Amino acid sequence: MPLNLASPGIVVREVDLTVGRVDPVSAAVGALVAPFAKGPVDSPSTIETEADLLNTFGQPYSTDKHYEHWMVASSYLAYGGTLLVSRADDASLNNSFVGTASSIKIKSEENYNQLGYDENTITNVTIAARNPGSWANGIRVAIIDAKADQILTGITTTNVVVGYGFTQAISTTLPGNGTTSTLNGYLKGIITEVGSGTVSTKLVSHVSAAGTETAVDYQQSGVYALAQTGNVAIHTTGQASSFATRAYTGELDWFEQQSITLSNGSIEWDTIADRPSTSAYAAARSSRFDEVHIIIIDDQGTITGNAGTILEKHLSLSKAKDAEFSVGSPSYWRKYLYNASSYIFGGSQPVGVVTQDSVIVEVLNFNLIAIRVGIKMLKIQFLLQQDQIVMHYLEEKIMTEGQI
Repeated sequence: MPLNLASPGIVVREVDLTVGRVDPVSAAVGALVAPFAKGPVDSPSTIETEADLLNTFGQPYSTDKHYEHWMVASSYLAYGGTLLVSRADDASLNNSFVGTASSIKIKSEENYNQLGYDENTITNVTIAARNPGSWANGIRVAIIDAKADQILTGITTTNVVVGYGFTQAISTTLPGNGTTSTLNGYLKGIITEVGSGTVSTKLVSHVSAAGTETAVDYQQSGVYALAQTGNVAIHTTGQASSFATRAYTGELDWFEQQSITLSNGSIEWDTIADRPSTSAYAAARSSRFDEVHIIIIDDQGTITGNAGTILEKHLSLSKAKDAEFSVGSPSYWRKYLYNASSYIFGGSQPVGVVTQDSVIVEVLNFNLIAIRVGIKMLKIQFLLQQDQIVMHYLEEKIMTEGQI
């Protein structure tokens, strides 16, 4: 209790004698190497609970009498110990992946860096599971970008190919603050897909009647959109004058037509996220259309037990290799997945680059590429500089081929 003493040189110290014990502290840590079903290989992980063991290394299974090793670890942890656990390597171990490679093996995050994949793409592999095993077989990965804005229907597609430009005259009255103004001239863009009686278009700019060109983005049911019916002029690569005019009878919003096909149904993209567009990083460098969305789905229920469960959503990532959300926070899709995903690594761009007149027009590899619309050349690069446009990157695949 507090005392008020006036005598100099006297110090009163209170000691709590009610705590008459010493808390035990153990520095002992166990270690175990075993052929687990999942988890990092040859990379020890600190495991403190059975839940940690289950989440990191998966459930016990009968191959190689794995359940015996799992029980040893579980029993040790039940007594409150800390365990360093490492998954044993094997020549037959492979990662689940999407791509054209025969196989891929990435043991762990550390091994990913050792193989140089942190700075270099993985040849013929678009997506790979974060560690070996069949645990990731059945995960579906869906990737979408801003490939197109509108789909023109009921149109003759003879001599119309991906990469050609289009224009459409525009004349409309814009409301203002106590006044109105007239938007005239024409809209200009790129043809990004040609189907049976359909053409997908990407709006790039508006050119006024006076010849002033301004970059604009598509507005669904807004001013900057092709008419519901009408005509478009088709321009070949590098030519300002059109070579043909095509009439069409209808139009559809491209993003609203996109869906993810699952084993037990489908998911509409517009129920998951807004349409990809241009990141703030790209816009600050006069570049456009670099955003990409990536969705990871437990398609067959092998992870959660519920088929169709969305495991992760990674939205508004960038195709630009140097892109960042903020300083030290990369938004480049491969770097972002390395830091943020619990299930996958980004490998490389999807395959299927389409070329026309020696110009890559459906951009999947984002190297230095030129797309000509009318007489204006729009540049594309991985490391964004100035006045660049980044185009198509669309993929939806289910991962397979992982082996225990």
